[in-house]
Amino acid sequence: MILQAIKISNQFYLNNFLRIFQTCILSVILVSALSANSPYLSSSSSIVSVIVSTFLQVHLTCMLMMVTADIINNSQQSAINYYFKSVFYIVPLLLVGLIVGFVLILGFAAFILPGIFLLGKLIFAQYFLLLRGKGVLESIELSWQIASEKAWNLGLVIFGMVLVWGLFISSISSLLINDSNALEPGLIFFTSVSSFIVLNIYLNTFLIHLFIIEENQ
Repeated sequence: MILQAIKISNQFYLNNFLRIFQTCILSVILVSALSANSPYLSSSSSIVSVIVSTFLQVHLTCMLMMVTADIINNSQQSAINYYFKSVFYIVPLLLVGLIVGFVLILGFAAFILPGIFLLGKLIFAQYFLLLRGKGVLESIELSWQIASEKAWNLGLVIFGMVLVWGLFISSISSLLINDSNALEPGLIFFTSVSSFIVLNIYLNTFLIHLFIIEENQ
C-alpha cells in the first residue's frame, strides 16, 4: 500500500507541483515572511505573530489539501475559492491538530516509538474532516481504525521523511549562522518556502493518495 502510494505520488508531484504551488503562493509567502521576522519582534508582538501565523498555517494546510484533492478528482476551482472556503475549516482543523498534537507529544515523550505508532494511527484525521465532512471527534475515531501494522509502517515512513528533511535543513542552516548566532530573515524565509515545496506538498500528496487507497480496500 505504501509503496503503491509513493509510486503514484512521485508522478503526481512532478506533474502537478507547479499548479499547486501557484494556487497557494500568496499564503506561502505570508506565512514564511511572518516566520522570518518573528524572532526580531518584541515579546507582545511576537505572541500576536505566533497566533496569526498558526491560523495562517492551518489555512494554508486546508488549501493544500483541497487543491490536491481536486486535481486528483479532475476538478478545478479558482484560487479565490480555495482561499475563501479554507477559512471555514480553520477552527475544526485546528482542534483536530491540537488534540492529535497533544497525543503525539505524549507518545514521543514516551521514548519515541509510541509516538511513531500514534502518528500512523491519527494522521488521516485531518483528511476525514476536510475531504469527507466528518466532525472533529468522528474524524479522529475513524483515523484510529487503521490497522496497527499499517499504522507502524505509515508512522515510520512519515517520521523518516520529516526527520531526513529536518536534518538536511539544520545542517545547511548551521553553516549560515551570522555573527550573532542567529539566522538571517532571508534564510528563514527561504527555508520556510523550501520546506513547503519539498516536504509539505509531497507529503500531502503522498498522504492523500494513501488515504484514498486505504478507503478503497
